[in-house]
Amino acid sequence: MIVRRSSVRQPTLMSRIIGQRIGEALGQPVTYENLFLEAGVEKGIKSAPDGYTLIYGSSGTWRCLPHVKKVSFDPLKDLTPVARFVIQPTLIAGQSVRCRSAPCRSWSP
Repeated sequence: MIVRRSSVRQPTLMSRIIGQRIGEALGQPVTYENLFLEAGVEKGIKSAPDGYTLIYGSSGTWRCLPHVKKVSFDPLKDLTPVARFVIQPTLIAGQSVRCRSAPCRSWSP
Protein backbone atom coordinates (compact mmCIF):
# COMPACT_ATOMS: atom_id res chain seq x y z
CA MET A 1 0.00 0.00 0.00
CA ILE A 2 1.48 3.33 -1.04
CA VAL A 3 0.69 6.09 1.46
CA ARG A 4 1.13 9.81 0.90
CA ARG A 5 3.69 11.02 3.42
CA SER A 6 2.86 14.28 5.13
CA SER A 7 3.47 16.17 8.34
CA VAL A 8 0.27 14.79 9.85
CA ARG A 9 0.00 11.20 11.02
CA GLN A 10 -3.62 10.56 10.06
CA PRO A 11 -2.94 9.06 6.59
CA THR A 12 -0.29 6.71 7.97
CA LEU A 13 -2.42 5.67 10.93
CA MET A 14 -5.57 5.07 8.87
CA SER A 15 -3.70 3.16 6.16
CA ARG A 16 -2.21 0.83 8.80
CA ILE A 17 -5.62 0.13 10.34
CA ILE A 18 -7.17 -0.51 6.93
CA GLY A 19 -4.15 -2.48 5.70
CA GLN A 20 -4.32 -4.78 8.70
CA ARG A 21 -7.96 -5.61 7.90
CA ILE A 22 -7.16 -6.13 4.22
CA GLY A 23 -4.28 -8.44 5.15
CA GLU A 24 -6.53 -10.48 7.45
CA ALA A 25 -9.17 -10.81 4.73
CA LEU A 26 -6.61 -11.86 2.09
CA GLY A 27 -4.56 -14.05 4.42
CA GLN A 28 -1.30 -12.29 3.60
CA PRO A 29 0.59 -9.31 5.01
CA VAL A 30 0.28 -5.83 3.57
CA THR A 31 3.48 -3.84 3.13
CA TYR A 32 3.58 -0.03 3.25
CA GLU A 33 5.61 2.57 1.46
CA ASN A 34 5.35 6.22 2.47
CA LEU A 35 6.12 8.59 -0.40
CA PHE A 36 5.82 12.37 -0.55
CA LEU A 37 2.86 13.94 -2.40
CA GLU A 38 2.56 12.94 -6.04
CA ALA A 39 5.54 10.54 -5.99
CA GLY A 40 3.37 7.84 -4.44
CA VAL A 41 0.54 8.38 -6.90
CA GLU A 42 2.94 8.27 -9.84
CA LYS A 43 4.56 5.07 -8.56
CA GLY A 44 1.14 3.48 -8.09
CA ILE A 45 0.03 4.46 -11.58
CA LYS A 46 3.21 3.00 -13.10
CA SER A 47 2.86 -0.30 -11.22
CA ALA A 48 1.43 -3.37 -12.93
CA PRO A 49 -2.40 -3.34 -12.97
CA ASP A 50 -2.56 -6.66 -11.12
CA GLY A 51 -4.48 -5.53 -8.03
CA TYR A 52 -1.49 -5.83 -5.70
CA THR A 53 -0.81 -2.10 -5.41
CA LEU A 54 -3.18 0.23 -3.59
CA ILE A 55 -2.72 3.96 -3.17
CA TYR A 56 -4.09 5.50 0.00
CA GLY A 57 -4.66 9.23 -0.17
CA SER A 58 -7.00 12.07 0.58
CA SER A 59 -9.17 14.14 -1.70
CA GLY A 60 -6.40 16.74 -1.65
CA THR A 61 -4.12 14.31 -3.44
CA TRP A 62 -6.70 13.32 -6.00
CA ARG A 63 -8.68 16.50 -6.64
CA CYS A 64 -6.67 19.51 -5.53
CA LEU A 65 -3.05 18.69 -6.36
CA PRO A 66 -3.47 18.74 -10.18
CA HIS A 67 -4.93 22.27 -9.91
CA VAL A 68 -2.14 23.56 -7.68
CA LYS A 69 0.86 21.88 -9.23
CA LYS A 70 1.67 20.36 -12.60
CA VAL A 71 1.58 16.58 -12.21
CA SER A 72 2.05 13.76 -14.68
CA PHE A 73 -1.30 12.11 -14.01
CA ASP A 74 -4.99 12.77 -14.44
CA PRO A 75 -6.81 11.39 -11.38
CA LEU A 76 -10.05 10.90 -13.32
CA LYS A 77 -8.40 8.88 -16.09
CA ASP A 78 -5.47 7.19 -14.37
CA LEU A 79 -7.03 6.04 -11.08
CA THR A 80 -10.00 3.90 -10.16
CA PRO A 81 -11.61 4.45 -6.75
CA VAL A 82 -11.91 1.18 -4.84
CA ALA A 83 -13.37 2.19 -1.49
CA ARG A 84 -14.08 5.13 0.77
CA PHE A 85 -12.86 4.49 4.30
CA VAL A 86 -13.02 7.75 6.20
CA ILE A 87 -15.42 10.66 6.16
CA GLN A 88 -13.71 13.57 7.82
CA PRO A 89 -15.43 16.89 8.47
CA THR A 90 -13.45 19.99 7.66
CA LEU A 91 -13.73 23.36 9.32
CA ILE A 92 -12.28 26.69 8.32
CA ALA A 93 -12.04 29.15 11.17
CA GLY A 94 -10.72 32.63 11.72
CA GLN A 95 -11.02 35.63 13.97
CA SER A 96 -14.27 37.56 14.10
CA VAL A 97 -14.40 40.43 11.65
CA ARG A 98 -16.31 43.63 12.16
CA CYS A 99 -17.79 44.56 8.83
CA ARG A 100 -18.24 48.10 7.67
CA SER A 101 -20.00 47.33 4.41
CA ALA A 102 -23.45 45.80 3.86
CA PRO A 103 -22.43 42.59 1.97
CA CYS A 104 -20.11 41.48 4.77
CA ARG A 105 -21.63 39.57 7.68
CA SER A 106 -19.96 38.58 10.89
CA TRP A 107 -20.45 34.99 12.03
CA SER A 108 -19.70 35.77 15.66
CA PRO A 109 -22.61 35.41 18.12
